[in-house]
Amino acid sequence: MAYANTLCAQIFQKLSKKMNFNFLFPPFIRIYNKTSLIEKNSASNFCIHDSKAILIDDNPFPGRSIFFENIINLKYINEKTEESFIQKYTSSPHFLAPFIHEWLHSIQLDFIYNNYGYGGKCAYLTEQYPDKSCKPTGFEIIASLQNKKLSLKENMLVYDILGKYATLPYNQYLEIFSETWTKFICDSLSGTQIVKNPIELLKETPKEFQNIVRKICSFK
Repeated sequence: MAYANTLCAQIFQKLSKKMNFNFLFPPFIRIYNKTSLIEKNSASNFCIHDSKAILIDDNPFPGRSIFFENIINLKYINEKTEESFIQKYTSSPHFLAPFIHEWLHSIQLDFIYNNYGYGGKCAYLTEQYPDKSCKPTGFEIIASLQNKKLSLKENMLVYDILGKYATLPYNQYLEIFSETWTKFICDSLSGTQIVKNPIELLKETPKEFQNIVRKICSFK
């Protein structure tokens, strides 16, 4: 787990230079056992958007923190990731895909909070992302995105390119963002080395899909 997240940190540092964007690393990356969860979660890996108590006998974690189930065997993770891709559930068979996906959630939150201010009640995030007198605030934008869904026609195209997971209605806009860039980042890798610009791979997709990506990235 530590190895995979170290690779993610290196990949995103290289991408930030190649694609000319800056971001803050997730405030916490925690490896957990399911017995320690306060709320039983069907997802093995997840990112929280706001301050929340996640683990028994631990303090609440600030938004943008990432959690990974304690699965030490990367071979097992690789096999499950490939299986999920073959079954057309997720967008990439790369063993880093589950990790990159959660990092992307945290990075998207950083982008929104940095540009629109946080606007919630978490003291840590308020200090990191001061008020920008924007309406809606970053917190309100996230709340809105959590409830947005695509049309049936759009979902058919998303399924063809990203798989079933990105078509599910809960948090759909946020999940499409992460699945899209997980796919193109992983497709740009040779091993763990970046050999292509992910944006160039997006440009090779149908215009209709590119329009969907623009739509989910329109935050107002």
